[in-house]
Amino acid sequence: PDFASLLGGDQRLTTEQLNIVVSCFDESVAKVTANHPEPPEQQALLFWEFFEVLMQCCRELTANTAQPLHETVPAFVQTALAFMGLVDVGEVALPDPPFGEDGETIEGSVAGGPPEE
Repeated sequence: PDFASLLGGDQRLTTEQLNIVVSCFDESVAKVTANHPEPPEQQALLFWEFFEVLMQCCRELTANTAQPLHETVPAFVQTALAFMGLVDVGEVALPDPPFGEDGETIEGSVAGGPPEE
């Protein structure tokens, strides 16, 4: 499939904006998880921390483009929804979650697990 056309559009992030998000994403996650007590390889975003990362990425978009925050947030969300739609139909896959020392996934993780019924 043409992922650029599936993920792009008037109400979604442009290729330039996607590149900005990709370049700042890991740093945004690191900022949000900086105070976690677990070793870095065992850290995972908590539910509300996902939204902190989303907002940090949107702030980076606003700082690096002429688009105001009230436009970058919905564009980011629409692009993420388009991506998750591709995951739902099996066009792309999320990576398996990290494994702990005993081979167990991070508690509460369902990525890479059996499909829900």
